[in-house]
Amino acid sequence: MHAVDAIRSRPEPTHAESWGPDAPVRRARADEQTRPLDIPWPRRHPFTGRLLSHAAIRIDERYAEGGTGIIYRATRSGAGLPLAVKVLRPDCPNARGSIRREVEVLREVSSPWVARMEDAGMLEDGRRWLAMELLEGPSLAELPGSRRRIDRARVLRWLRQACLGLAAVHDAGWVHRDVKPSNLVLTRGMAQVVLIDFGIAERLGQRSPSLSGTPDYMAPEQARNAPADPRSDLYALACCAYELLTGRHLVPSGGSQEKIMAHLMGLTLDPTGLPPALVPILQRCLSLDVDQRPADARSLEAQLAWVQARLDRRFVRARTRHQPPRPRHEDTTCVMGPRDRLAFAPA
Repeated sequence: MHAVDAIRSRPEPTHAESWGPDAPVRRARADEQTRPLDIPWPRRHPFTGRLLSHAAIRIDERYAEGGTGIIYRATRSGAGLPLAVKVLRPDCPNARGSIRREVEVLREVSSPWVARMEDAGMLEDGRRWLAMELLEGPSLAELPGSRRRIDRARVLRWLRQACLGLAAVHDAGWVHRDVKPSNLVLTRGMAQVVLIDFGIAERLGQRSPSLSGTPDYMAPEQARNAPADPRSDLYALACCAYELLTGRHLVPSGGSQEKIMAHLMGLTLDPTGLPPALVPILQRCLSLDVDQRPADARSLEAQLAWVQARLDRRFVRARTRHQPPRPRHEDTTCVMGPRDRLAFAPA
């Protein structure tokens, strides 16, 4: 029997068999060389419970779906490591370059603030797949009450971590070109930000074959399809910072053309709700002249650290000012027993 016929004739496991803690992993016979994931995917036969051929990765369930790819929760056999596997959608053949580019970037970048790649490969129909660490926290765009103001000190910590992730990407010679809240994912109990989605990244100084990006966060030089510049990512991060700290978008509502035109004309920064020390930093990041922006991501991170330190000092002073005075040592009383009290007096 042909491998495809064997796959289609085999009954699907029951819910309990597929999800039970002791569910066995089916191993292919010696005469069955084609794994289910190595063939064009028929929609009526999902990937769940299948194995990727050479990576010993078992697909557990569909996790999410985007415009060009499907994300599956998976497990590496033996290690039990939870993974996220991105597979290109069969109806998006023109997007094959996005996963290939993402694989190239993640192979060259190693940082705690950038998603870690575990493995990658290609299906027999030419579609690529990419296995990464599974990030189960929300993105900055998915936070509860994301349209309201969030604690400023926490936002500054997230922004500084995003700067460090961008610094690692830029050091490797890449520009992300799609920095936005939905591509900044929280992990470790919302204490750490991880940068994801490098599908439209470009080599430093290279020009994209077509206009690409998210209009709400697109730097003006990117909108003109100029060669990729790391400072475009700093512009986009400043748009994210404004949105997270104020609950407002920098660009007016409307269609993509109106938003892109707003970036090209220059954005007006309303300082309401922003820490005063942060306003000039964001204004420099949003400058139409890239040379007026911070020199690199590490420089921006240092400036954000300075703002955070000022906020921390003001918080400590305000907290001390509102606390009652502590009693002097001579005025304290030491309770020796249920009936005896002895005043503590200096010798």
